[in-house]
Amino acid sequence: TKTEPTKTEPTKTEPTKTEPTKTEPTKTEPTKTEPKKPDVESIIKQGIAHREAGRLRKAITSFKQALEIEPKNAKAAQYLQETQQELDALVEEHLKQGIQYFTDDALQEAMDEWDKVLELDPSNQKALDYKERTQRKLDALKP
Repeated sequence: TKTEPTKTEPTKTEPTKTEPTKTEPTKTEPTKTEPKKPDVESIIKQGIAHREAGRLRKAITSFKQALEIEPKNAKAAQYLQETQQELDALVEEHLKQGIQYFTDDALQEAMDEWDKVLELDPSNQKALDYKERTQRKLDALKP
């Protein structure tokens, strides 16, 4: 019976074999925190790609998403500011062109400009109002 407790000792050694398995999850924990920065970087790169392709609203969404994850990311903040300014300038440009077309009674061209504005800024009240006015004029011209 004295040899039987000795057999129990190797059983004690076996849990030690499972201890390295406990170390393995510890190795994966830093890996879980490491992707956050690459994720932010990939989101920023995605935003840049959207911006270069002219998809400014999607770019802005990407930069905002990056800032939600990492609020102090200067690169994301800079890109967000630049892209928002670019979007605002385009909206203003299409608004001015639309107003000019509207004034000149080039109503279909004006409609095209309002649609461009609303594609860039769906809640732009000025474009919505002008689009409604333009549509009323177009409807009045129909026989």
